[in-house]
Amino acid sequence: MPIFYSLEGRLFRVRLEGAYSLDDIKQAFASALKDPSFDGISVMFIDETQSESLAKRTSEDLQRIARFIGAASNGRIRKCAVLVDTELKYGIGRMSQAFCSFEDFEMEIFRGREEAIEWLGVANPGLETA
Repeated sequence: MPIFYSLEGRLFRVRLEGAYSLDDIKQAFASALKDPSFDGISVMFIDETQSESLAKRTSEDLQRIARFIGAASNGRIRKCAVLVDTELKYGIGRMSQAFCSFEDFEMEIFRGREEAIEWLGVANPGLETA
């Protein structure tokens, strides 16, 4: 599965690469939820710079993902920073951002990793090079 994640303190870090389905996203998230370390999670960092699938998502897909994350995390994830590398991904990310606001967690889209780290408020050197 081209979805990689790690749980680091209060950070849920996700890297999406290549092509993947909505079910792949749900499976990875469900797997992370089973980890006892997930209890301390409150922020999420998603690296979409290697994603091929984001550019193909419909607004319905984005809404489904936002609903799923909101419900599955049970309100634990309060902030989500998404790192993108193209204008198209940035625009799609902004649509996702709107859907997330209805799910009671805040999402911001970033082109720079350092900005994202600062916004999340996590001191995690691994994010600077991941």
